Amino acid sequence: MTDKQDVHHTTKTLARTRIYVAALLLLFTATSALAQPVGGTNVLVAKQALPKRGISMEGVENRYGPPRQMIPPVGDPPITRWIYDHYVVYFEYDLVIHVVSSKK
Repeated sequence: MTDKQDVHHTTKTLARTRIYVAALLLLFTATSALAQPVGGTNVLVAKQALPKRGISMEGVENRYGPPRQMIPPVGDPPITRWIYDHYVVYFEYDLVIHVVSSKK
């Protein structure tokens, strides 16, 4: 192998190593974000466990149970809030548009 080829090979290896390290850091960051403390309590709510955007009211109630409180629709389009112990689900018409962790 010539010096020029050796430098090219070393540069490619270094670039691959940097990509692998970046991917591992990204993976570590993503997995540590799967659970977050909610509302200053010791309860951890996995982000995957929260209702996803686009799920119907019926789907949310079937999967997560009835909310602690239902706030009637307000405005146009109608926005409804369902309050659970550690989060609030916002609906536009009857579909989830947002979920927010709540403080107790």
